[in-house]
Amino acid sequence: MSPTPFPGTRRLLAAPPPRGAGVARGPRLLGVLLCYNDDDILEPVARHLIANRHDLVVWNHGSEYRTHEICLSLIGKGIIDYQIVDRVEVPFEELYRAAGSYVRATYGERYDWVSWPDQDEIIEGPDLTRPYHEQVTELMAAGHDWIEFDNFVFWFTAADDEGVENPVERIRHYSLYRSASPRIRAWRMSSMNERRMGNSNPPEGRRAPQNWPLRHYPMRSLDQARRRAAHDRHQPGFQRGDKNWHYQRFREDDEALLVPAQRLHRFDGTHLDPEVVFEFYVRPGG
Repeated sequence: MSPTPFPGTRRLLAAPPPRGAGVARGPRLLGVLLCYNDDDILEPVARHLIANRHDLVVWNHGSEYRTHEICLSLIGKGIIDYQIVDRVEVPFEELYRAAGSYVRATYGERYDWVSWPDQDEIIEGPDLTRPYHEQVTELMAAGHDWIEFDNFVFWFTAADDEGVENPVERIRHYSLYRSASPRIRAWRMSSMNERRMGNSNPPEGRRAPQNWPLRHYPMRSLDQARRRAAHDRHQPGFQRGDKNWHYQRFREDDEALLVPAQRLHRFDGTHLDPEVVFEFYVRPGG
């Protein structure tokens, strides 16, 4: 399968980093990140995938802050393919389809598995005490082809330690958000089909027998939440019909961004409680 012409205005390639002596050979894992701002959490998400033996394809879809700087720092240290993609030439509604076609054509013969979280998501295996990549290897050996993830939403609260810069370490309070679960975020490369916006459509093959957990960090401080609602998620093509209506609510009601820590679960690092204790996205009046 020959590579398609890259759709970006600029592309930087690097060889995969060495995995080190004594590392057992397993499936070849590829991570995909589509980035628009959210630079404060990009590096933790990227490093989580790199630590789990993924090589990364990263598209910078017109980011305005530190995304470019962060990606450059990881070229050859996990990122093997970095592209700057124009938001006009590849509009948001076409982004997943274009990226999926590129990944399948360019890397389909070189990798066995694709993990494709949103840039503010940490994907885990069912056992949070074990590496994600080990559990993917076991799942593939059992003959399964793709995974749905439950959406555990982590939200900034007054209980956060503001001295901790990394939002994945700072934000400890969460609840399962059942209305936006499950999410398709990982599949066997040979099962990859045309991707649709938000990776909303199932790949081919056998679904994993249980949902895996996903840690989602959409709102990480009051300033970032306001910027996300007023600018980052207030772009053409993002709000479609009944999809993503909640950002309009946050633009109109700043108080809706404030969530009391005591209403949420506290993450202990090893377990995610599936009891729904808070609904983050509730329409006014119910």
